[in-house]
Amino acid sequence: MKISDYINTFHEFTGLTSSVARQLMFSGIALIWIFKLGKDGNYTLSSELMIPVTILILALFLDLMQYVVGSIIWFFFYRYLEKSDDYTDTQENIKSKEYFTYILNVFFISKVLAVMIAYYFLFCYAYQNIKFT
Repeated sequence: MKISDYINTFHEFTGLTSSVARQLMFSGIALIWIFKLGKDGNYTLSSELMIPVTILILALFLDLMQYVVGSIIWFFFYRYLEKSDDYTDTQENIKSKEYFTYILNVFFISKVLAVMIAYYFLFCYAYQNIKFT
């Protein structure tokens, strides 16, 4: 396999991971909504659920930031290339700065870790509070 094939495989897996993580974020928030406590039309969240819901909201923010920052980075990079005297549209294999992808990987890894941590807290809550008959 060529290196480009491995890079494409990497991008495929990270794209799928982001998609699954996003689904888990929304599912986790929905699950927490199911666990809400209610009396007389007033609903509250258990304090034990505030941690995972906060982490899931953070994960959604990190997901958004990954794509916003990526859009900004690659927009300015391509604009830089367009204005460069050495650039032609037919060039292949133009190298970008490695730290561009490092910045985006920080958001990606943080988002996935946040989802995993939130689900750990949700699992603990469910294990302690769901009664099986």
